Amino acid sequence: MHLKKYADFYIGLFFLSFTLIYISQIPTIRITRISLIDSAAYPKVMAALLLSLSVMQLFIALKKLKQGAQVQADQTKREYRGVVLTLLLVMAYVMVVEPLGFPISSAIYIFLHILVMCPPDKVRPGLFALIAVATPGFIYAVFRYGLNLMLPLGVLEGLL
Repeated sequence: MHLKKYADFYIGLFFLSFTLIYISQIPTIRITRISLIDSAAYPKVMAALLLSLSVMQLFIALKKLKQGAQVQADQTKREYRGVVLTLLLVMAYVMVVEPLGFPISSAIYIFLHILVMCPPDKVRPGLFALIAVATPGFIYAVFRYGLNLMLPLGVLEGLL
């Protein structure tokens, strides 16, 4: 019971510790300029995001502890289902990203992952499909035209 009660807090502490170790390693990156952005820019952005999310996780956990919130069995069961399905989706994504290409495999993955994580009463397939197609398109454009880096195209090789 103790572990369940403080699980969110422990997770926040773990990710905060991980983030601080990550941040301490950023100065060791050899700086190279490939495009407008140097090689340490992405790690710095990720560090800022990880730090923000870790701190938010800790605040949310503390707020829950203060309110005395208890985890209900059905909610826990749904969370475990989501974790298992997410792991399966990630494994499938890794296997198909090379043959199908980044845009197609990412769109399929994002759509299915949103379905897994969305509460059953809030499912909106049209909106999810729009997000699933727009997100990889935007990411591909940023990598291809902004950073001048190629992502795998797979079956779209001759088209884009």
